[in-house]
Amino acid sequence: MHYIDYFDKERNKLYLERIIEKSYLPTNKIILELIHKTDGRFKISFSITGTLLEQLEEY
Repeated sequence: MHYIDYFDKERNKLYLERIIEKSYLPTNKIILELIHKTDGRFKISFSITGTLLEQLEEY
């Protein structure tokens, strides 16, 4: 029996890198600026899926 990989890991990595550069990093920069501008009064919480955590660990 041989294993069939249904996922294109290289493409998934490229998509994740693009999302990180275009979304996650710029958003986190804005959030950090707001925290500094409000002397830490700005609060935020995140909901992160297990799938995203797995992808970030893998790639």
